Amino acid sequence: MPQSALAPKPGAHLFLNTEAKAVGWDFSLDGNLFRHSHHVSRRPWVVQAAIGMSSQWNVAGHGLRLAIMRVWRTREFDQQIGHHAFGSIALSIEF
Repeated sequence: MPQSALAPKPGAHLFLNTEAKAVGWDFSLDGNLFRHSHHVSRRPWVVQAAIGMSSQWNVAGHGLRLAIMRVWRTREFDQQIGHHAFGSIALSIEF
């Protein structure tokens, strides 16, 4: 099958991302906006850092992409023990 000019070129790259967010209201931490409900002492600033890699290939005329990422986030409320960390894997196929 001939390769389209729009098909992604094979390759890979590493990435690093940092961001800071000001949070005005988070209903999962602050509770209900219209009446008193359970809540915690939320921190207004959250800082997040991520590192990962992404690669793409052409398989049978279709673009195939794989991204793997690890994320670390500061505490979002005072009672939280330690920081929050999670990983992500994304696989996509272009048709």
